[in-house]
Amino acid sequence: RSSSAAAASEVARRTFRYVEPPSAARTKLAGFFNILLKRGGVMRVIISLACGECKRRNYSTMKNKKNDPDRLEVKKYCRFCRKHVPHKEVK
Repeated sequence: RSSSAAAASEVARRTFRYVEPPSAARTKLAGFFNILLKRGGVMRVIISLACGECKRRNYSTMKNKKNDPDRLEVKKYCRFCRKHVPHKEVK
């Protein structure tokens, strides 16, 4: 290993920021929808839905940014609240 390559890897190691690994459900969803995205569906993005009461992120889904430019709100079941409550899109 040359000294310049070692120095570059050291700089990269220092500037590396920890990124939280995505949940198992989100990675399965992302893998499934990558097939759709490769077909040219560039406007679709993966979003998370958070419970309106307890604020926990229970669901992840996709939406078309062109058809739904504002934030989604869907009534879904929250397993933590144990009832159906509105879930809102969060970043």
